[in-house]
Amino acid sequence: MGGSHPSYADLSHQLGPDQPVYRIDIHKLQEQRLAAGGRPYTTIEGIAAHCIEEIKAIQAEGPYFLGGGCEGGVVAFEIAQQLQRRGDRVALLLVWETRFPGQRHRKPLYTLLYLLSRLAWLPGYVRRHGVRHSLAGLRKKLGWSTTTHSARSPESGVRNRADRYRHIRNVIFRDVIFEPVRRYVPHAYRGRLVFVQARDRPREYHPTTAGWHRVAMDGIDVLECRGNHFTILTEHLSDFAELVRTCLTNSQEVRNA
Repeated sequence: MGGSHPSYADLSHQLGPDQPVYRIDIHKLQEQRLAAGGRPYTTIEGIAAHCIEEIKAIQAEGPYFLGGGCEGGVVAFEIAQQLQRRGDRVALLLVWETRFPGQRHRKPLYTLLYLLSRLAWLPGYVRRHGVRHSLAGLRKKLGWSTTTHSARSPESGVRNRADRYRHIRNVIFRDVIFEPVRRYVPHAYRGRLVFVQARDRPREYHPTTAGWHRVAMDGIDVLECRGNHFTILTEHLSDFAELVRTCLTNSQEVRNA
């Protein structure tokens, strides 16, 4: 359960052909509803209920092995609760780098760390393609307009209007993802929670088990993965995949015991 990070596909490959993986992209879900002219889900409960419909279409009965990262971890937690209330068994609930709703962080430095992680590709790219080509790539990745048309050009006006529309849509889109997370109030979960946190944890952005302990009635298993919030799914994906495989194996052994 997560966003549109391309490494989720790589993660499924690393888990092996004998381990089917189904990803629900909650970002894409909200985006599709907006693009269709509909209203996005405004609560985590609503997003989770929609996800359960998709899950049931693939696997009608449990046990279910659920996982999610960042805001996807919050959605996975609510899915597990709703499945339990329906009488379904949840064999594994795994969340990684997921801040308990209501925890705060220092936004300026967190934003800086995020931007630096987004530019990690740049040095190697410059060496391979040169400065001029790299600057064009940088503009594209950051969403800056690369048009050289004058302000009087009709094409320039269209491009600028399109850029403004995308900017407005992105602002709205952030609201329909992060506002439901901010307002969500988790309730007690009758099960055990597996919590994966990155080993390199800056003080300003440090998802911890604080809060999750209060709602996981059977306790929490805390695991560490090399890297930080942004690199566990990139540079350290193989380590993270090994953790996930171990959790799946342990959950299946408990199930068969």
